[in-house]
Amino acid sequence: MTGLAENHWGLYLSADPSAMVSTDRTGEVITESVRGGVSVIQLRNRAASDAVFAEQALRIRGAVSRTIADPGPHTPFHVPVFVHDRFRVALRHGFHLHLEHADMAYPEARRLMPGELMIGVSVDGPGELRTLLADCDDSGVRVPDVIGIGPVWATDTRRRRAPSLGTDVVDDVAGIAVAAGVTTIAFGGITPDNVDKLGATAVDGVCVSTVLMSADDPYATARTLLNRFRPTEVHRS
Repeated sequence: MTGLAENHWGLYLSADPSAMVSTDRTGEVITESVRGGVSVIQLRNRAASDAVFAEQALRIRGAVSRTIADPGPHTPFHVPVFVHDRFRVALRHGFHLHLEHADMAYPEARRLMPGELMIGVSVDGPGELRTLLADCDDSGVRVPDVIGIGPVWATDTRRRRAPSLGTDVVDDVAGIAVAAGVTTIAFGGITPDNVDKLGATAVDGVCVSTVLMSADDPYATARTLLNRFRPTEVHRS
């Protein structure tokens, strides 16, 4: 397995410039979030054309690279940049890919993407994950590098409305992923006020969007999220 499990990444930022009042702050938010400990960035922007989306992704990757080159005490050594449901952008520009609502199935994407590029997949229940793992086995492709599980709590940011899972179901799904050797990230409705409830589950990290993208102080918000999310090791052998 590559990537996430090796680096123990705990805080994943799903950045959506289209949801911001001023996209001029995108670079600042990315920089301060990474300085605060965000270790994975995913760009999502359903409204943008592929050309505009690629330009945004390249700017974000540049901001991440500059931040890592001038690190602070909490800056990760490596921050992968994923693109959300944009296979052609990922393939053309060498980005990692996260699939959620894409028309392309994971086994097909995995066969077409270079092996060094990671692919994540979102699921909203144990049945969906079991089906995905079975499809990987049937297709002879490796399992995803990361599984997004959610929404944990109510959120209106997803195009496909799915019922909130709650922490017990998230833990169940993460347990299946652990057995398959897959890293997991919980998403959906996560804030500094409830992130601690995920610390006792089997997830490896948490994904947030608005809570960081709209924060007056992204650095402080990232530090708060990481300090309050304290995953236990009871699920790991």
